[in-house]
Amino acid sequence: MDLKNEEASLFQEKLVLLLNGFYYGAAFLVILFSLSYFYFFKDNAFIYHAFLLTCISFSFIIFDGSLNLLHVDNENIELLILLDYILLSFSSLKFGNSFLMLEKYFPAVKKYNFILFLNIVLFVILFYIFKINAFYIILSTLTLVFLFVYWCLGVLLFKRNKHTKLFVFSYVFILFSGLDFFVLKNFGISLFESNQTNLKVGGFLQIIVLSYAVLYREKDLRKYNFFMKNEIIKYSKKIKQLTTQEQEEPQKENLENLSIREKEIFDLIVSGKSNKEIAGEIHISVNTVKFHVKNIYGKLKIKSRKEALIIENQTKH
Repeated sequence: MDLKNEEASLFQEKLVLLLNGFYYGAAFLVILFSLSYFYFFKDNAFIYHAFLLTCISFSFIIFDGSLNLLHVDNENIELLILLDYILLSFSSLKFGNSFLMLEKYFPAVKKYNFILFLNIVLFVILFYIFKINAFYIILSTLTLVFLFVYWCLGVLLFKRNKHTKLFVFSYVFILFSGLDFFVLKNFGISLFESNQTNLKVGGFLQIIVLSYAVLYREKDLRKYNFFMKNEIIKYSKKIKQLTTQEQEEPQKENLENLSIREKEIFDLIVSGKSNKEIAGEIHISVNTVKFHVKNIYGKLKIKSRKEALIIENQTKH
């Protein structure tokens, strides 16, 4: 028991209230900004970020004793604590997968993380039914292990980009404070004097750094998407150009295979002359014209006068 005079107690109380104001105010604003950015950019990382911060903030509200002021009984508070374990784990799962892009870098890890999440849900149910403290200690340990796994994955991807570095840095604050406060103290061990104030300081720093990391990630993705869009446009133009060349070159070669008479008749065909008009103009029979037209179609691999006109236009260009 720590005895203090009235003045020191009031000062500490004001300090706690000030810290609470900073933390909850910052958390509320960041959640609103994340929802706004999700609306504009349609990036799921923002909605998962807002979800994660909501769960963390709700954890602090529970352990602050704020629910007691609202006359919530202990049984319901216990149920909310267990529910928060599930929501915190689930939000960490979705945010970590999306932010670190595990589908791209570690696709197999997602399955094992989901199995770990199911184990957390299992021990929540076991503790709620049997009320055995060992289950609660295992639950707290599994939750910290779950968060620690994502921190380790961030460390493995540390050199990939700047926003991953910020992710690793932001998780350090809340992760190791939570390790000391929620897990090690259950075994009578404490690495440092962790308390709710320390946790909130760590939480506040995490909010600031992690929010900047999410924004930085969006900036990187937009830059990368812009680059890829331009590359796709260039590639499409190049493919179109090569395709046009491939189409035109054989056509030019085929036109060169026509005889002088066939070339003469081809020019009359594309000028819109009928077989009868062609026969009258070059003084041959209609059947002879039909014979030449058939040979022209065969050499050019076409079946109609319309296709002949298309070839003529392409060779001119």
